Amino acid sequence: MQDVMCQVKSVFFHHALDSIKFEKSWVGIARKALISAKYYVDDCQSPRLYLIINNDSEAIVFGECTDSRVMKCLVNLLQYHQIMIIMADETMTEKLSAASSFSLLRRHCFELVKYDPDMGLKLPNGFTVEPIGLALAQRISSEIDPDFSLYWPIPKDFVDADGDGYCLMRGNTIISCVWSCYPYHQYTDMMVATRRDERNKGFATYLSQYFILSMLFEKRIPCWSCYDNNDAAIYLSYKLGFKKTQSYYFLFPV
Repeated sequence: MQDVMCQVKSVFFHHALDSIKFEKSWVGIARKALISAKYYVDDCQSPRLYLIINNDSEAIVFGECTDSRVMKCLVNLLQYHQIMIIMADETMTEKLSAASSFSLLRRHCFELVKYDPDMGLKLPNGFTVEPIGLALAQRISSEIDPDFSLYWPIPKDFVDADGDGYCLMRGNTIISCVWSCYPYHQYTDMMVATRRDERNKGFATYLSQYFILSMLFEKRIPCWSCYDNNDAAIYLSYKLGFKKTQSYYFLFPV
């Protein structure tokens, strides 16, 4: 690896991360990974390709690659260690796909371009909206949204990080939830989930609108992202006033 790429300190990455256009939560995760990750560049003097390997299991790749030796080295490294790429732009994805066999999972990023406070949505009778504190954070993964534990494996971390979120409750039952997967400065990427037996009733729309309004009131910027095959989430994003700005990929070595 060192013959083609240089292992460097995290300082090489800070400016580069400011310039990339991935969804803000993943940029935040990348910054957090710099604390304990290994990082490489293709050229210490004028780096163009950046690689972060975190926990020897996941990688973030961005930048440009014009040297076939570097690309071959990168592919061999990822395949040998069976590392999953959790953040890569379309150009890099095309090059990696052409040079090797990776299973792809496409994800879309959206930004809020308009917000209609008069959508006419009202809190359904018999329901309440409760902010997600520690007690609710401890229930979300097992009761309604397993993805919560992917971003917040320790529920207390969500609270300590001033995570934003709400649950739509009927009595003591969580019907729908919306939460920030990774707050980053003024940005907050929102995740939404509704119980399977309560979907298509407008609950996710109502709660998402509630979340967006609360973020705008605090002068923060709500962001949206979802996988390419999640038609319901894509439809809801447009309904709420989001516009797709970018797509990126998860790559899994096979």
